Amino acid sequence: MSPVAGYSKRRVDLAGDALRRHQSGEQRLTTEQLLAELEVIEAFRAAHAVPLTRVAANLRYYVADASGGAFVVGQRLKRMDTIRDKLDREPSMSLSRMHDVGGCRAVLRNQPAVDAVVERLRSQRRWDLLDRTWDYVAQPKKDGYRAKHLVARKDGVLIEIQLRTEPQHVWAELVERLDRRWGSRLKVGRGDPRMQALLARGANVLARFERGDLDRDATMTELRSILIEAEGAPR
Repeated sequence: MSPVAGYSKRRVDLAGDALRRHQSGEQRLTTEQLLAELEVIEAFRAAHAVPLTRVAANLRYYVADASGGAFVVGQRLKRMDTIRDKLDREPSMSLSRMHDVGGCRAVLRNQPAVDAVVERLRSQRRWDLLDRTWDYVAQPKKDGYRAKHLVARKDGVLIEIQLRTEPQHVWAELVERLDRRWGSRLKVGRGDPRMQALLARGANVLARFERGDLDRDATMTELRSILIEAEGAPR
């Protein structure tokens, strides 16, 4: 990866490692040292803004063709506190390889539309994509999260691309709302195991609905049952 915002990849990684050690208490920094490392990390974060906007704009082109006009594309820069939390949660990860500092998301009508976008992105030559596709549809996360993720290289940084169906997006937004309401950190796998299990059940119900295994009435009945259990689950 080329230098970003005037800093080498090594300097960015050193800043991430120093902040991680500081936060864990392994090697505390002085205020001056901490501010210097945070300045490097903030510059690295800010360097994703323009490439992110370019990737999101290009994504709209590919999504529009595959979706028949029914789609939503959004983008966001990871907040500094979220970057700091991820450095703690993934102690072996170099900051320069954190591929979701900049992220864009497309929400499409159904799974065939998502798969068509993945195929188109893989077949085009305008983008430089990492070889891996993170397929959380074939292998959902423990809490039930489903989507397909790709990662693009743009202007020396990595930009994550999330592709979801409408039901998958509804579920993911619900998890984020619960985290905001209760401070439960379910999104990063740190919530109560019982609540995680209920969310996984709910995600599975929505997946069965998408496949046509459940009709709308049966889906709503199962979801209501899960919500009733969730009301009594630990936060």
